[in-house]
Amino acid sequence: MKKLLVLVCLALAFTACFGSVSALAAEEPAAEPQNLLNFEAADFGKNFYDSSLGEVMLYGDDTRVYIPTCLDYIKDGNIQFADGTSVPMNEVTYVMEATISQAVMATWTVPFLVFAKNGIDTYEYHMRANIVSTSTSYFFQRADEVGNYTENILQEIPVPVTIPAGGAYTVRITYCGTKVSVEVVVDGEVVAQAQDLDILPETYTPVFSFGDRTNGESVISDMKYYIQGGELANYASGLVVETPPENVEYGADLTGGTFKIMYIDGTSETKSLEDFTVTGFDKNVVGEQTVTVSTDVLNQTLTASFTVTVNDKETIAVSVNKTEYAYGEEFDLSSIEVVKKFASGKADEKVATTSADFAISGYDANTSGEQTVTITYAGQTYTVKVTVAEKQGCGSAISPVGGIAIGATVLVAALAAVLIKRKSCR
Repeated sequence: MKKLLVLVCLALAFTACFGSVSALAAEEPAAEPQNLLNFEAADFGKNFYDSSLGEVMLYGDDTRVYIPTCLDYIKDGNIQFADGTSVPMNEVTYVMEATISQAVMATWTVPFLVFAKNGIDTYEYHMRANIVSTSTSYFFQRADEVGNYTENILQEIPVPVTIPAGGAYTVRITYCGTKVSVEVVVDGEVVAQAQDLDILPETYTPVFSFGDRTNGESVISDMKYYIQGGELANYASGLVVETPPENVEYGADLTGGTFKIMYIDGTSETKSLEDFTVTGFDKNVVGEQTVTVSTDVLNQTLTASFTVTVNDKETIAVSVNKTEYAYGEEFDLSSIEVVKKFASGKADEKVATTSADFAISGYDANTSGEQTVTITYAGQTYTVKVTVAEKQGCGSAISPVGGIAIGATVLVAALAAVLIKRKSCR
């Protein structure tokens, strides 16, 4: 009985021990939110982006950098989640954050975190840091429809700590509907915040964008943009042209090229031109054209553009302006004409040539009748028809020497007369 009791106690202890281990194992750390920023598709301009570190060193020429996301391509105003639900974009909560290390204080700095009403080209509202001496404040400032700043401060959030040059701080913005919350974090501690600022007159779609004014060599890192409330469906994060189709001749179809679709789960797939809807290309228009390819993924429409040149199709035509020759007359190389002809209907262009540019075969000056002459020009052969006149007898044969022929005829007649006279004298 005692042995049985001991075994039961050991069993209970074993179960309790390993049960607690299992419970601890089940408590996995919360998964990192899906970062929707597509750095691969971003144009960083003169700013230096280190993909291995995920950070940008600013050039300092007052440019803005926009990082695309999968939200740019949604066409029906709804966000689809992995569980099959769909939520209007103006009802989800967006979070944007970035860590900033300023090279110089006492100047305008980064980031411009943007709320865009009409897409990435219109910066209706933006968030930026105003550095004055050693104090930092964040505020919203309105810009007009073309991005010009009107210096209309909507909200200011003082930061009551001194941030030295080269020091790092993180800005986190949470946005839903028309309400915005801001946190400034230094060394892991929230040093300034403002909750549920109701300052936007309507719902905007936030985009992740930053600028630098003149604060070159400042560094932005740990850039994130995500949506709270669940895992998203596997949206495409972007479409890029890997290799554009080659230029084509007039009248030829566009072929070739490869295009890469990237997804927010980190995967990608390469597709060919035939997998897309192509617009902007006309094979019957000569010159450079901007061509757009598009395709649908979930409720997105992805687009990418490239340029291609339609070259006019040129052909060489060879002809002669002299087709009638006298018997025995040599072929006249100067009579050959070369022109360029264009498939688009453009006017012919005459090509300057010399006799040395041509070689002929098949012509016989001493054979009367129609002849097919082969002309070789620039490595290509062309044929033309000419006619050699009939031989007109001895006189005709020597007619080119003019008066000599006439004199010879008179001389022959005179000799004949002399012979007759001598015969009669005998």
